[in-house]
Amino acid sequence: MTGITTLQNFSSVEVFVLSRLKRLLTTTPSGRLLLMPHRAWLAIRSCSQPFFQIPRWLFSSREITSFTYTYEEMGAIEACHLVANITQTPFARVNSYRHEFMKDTELKEIVQARTANSAHRWTSDGDLRQGRHLLNYLLVRTMKPRTIVEAGVLKGLGALVSCRALSRNAAEGSQGHYFGVDIHEPERAFLFGPPEAARGELVHMDIAPFLRQSEEPIDLYIHDTIPADDHVQEIISALRPRLATGSIVMASWTTLLLLNSFEEVAQIFSFSEKLSNHWYRGRSIFLAKLQNRDYTPPQHCPLENHTTCNAIKSH
Repeated sequence: MTGITTLQNFSSVEVFVLSRLKRLLTTTPSGRLLLMPHRAWLAIRSCSQPFFQIPRWLFSSREITSFTYTYEEMGAIEACHLVANITQTPFARVNSYRHEFMKDTELKEIVQARTANSAHRWTSDGDLRQGRHLLNYLLVRTMKPRTIVEAGVLKGLGALVSCRALSRNAAEGSQGHYFGVDIHEPERAFLFGPPEAARGELVHMDIAPFLRQSEEPIDLYIHDTIPADDHVQEIISALRPRLATGSIVMASWTTLLLLNSFEEVAQIFSFSEKLSNHWYRGRSIFLAKLQNRDYTPPQHCPLENHTTCNAIKSH
């Protein structure tokens, strides 16, 4: 409607000239060259916002890896809808868990104090930014898992958040235990400690042997190590026998190998993070909910481009 109104303000001669100019720009080699400044501006405008976040981040943050960040409000709400969809839980309840996590001042103080007292304080931030750990918290609070295994602990923020959720579950009568498995020394996970440590433990070994030596079923598996195919394939082979109907697998990256490995036995989800005021673009987080043996995977994705679309196909 705006375009029609605008054209009405031009004379017939002007309309003719504009139409010829448009044709010249869109259908000739010279038009391609003339449009390059406009196309460059479109590209620059799309990436300028994260670029201009870099100076602020350099002085306000100390992190060099495993960046922490907050979600935009829309991103946090989408995370709640995703968990509600996966666990078949009312959105209002999942969203209440989000607010519970966001308003946990004691947890924020724990992160701040332990970071300040750590030898890693010069490369770590003391602010508790929920980021992808919001999904950890929402899944634990909603699923009420008996056993959680996380591969890749680093400074222990995921362990702290998961065990915080387990503590609240226990107060409501649902017991659960967390295993954080990492090849690095447990002392590196300086954020993990009492009282949350009563709900879990850190294991110093490679994840694949750990999965093979234990027979306890895993309700929630969180993969936060390297996404190399050979490494992930070894883990999947050791993990699959430990999963039961309803178990959830979450990985920090969505890869073709993960999609191919679980598409016939699980309902697949992918979540694209929406970060607030950060240069980092975020991740495409993979989730799979194991189904029973009679499960038939969908032939197509009804919401192909939606961030919380289930049954994402690899072809």
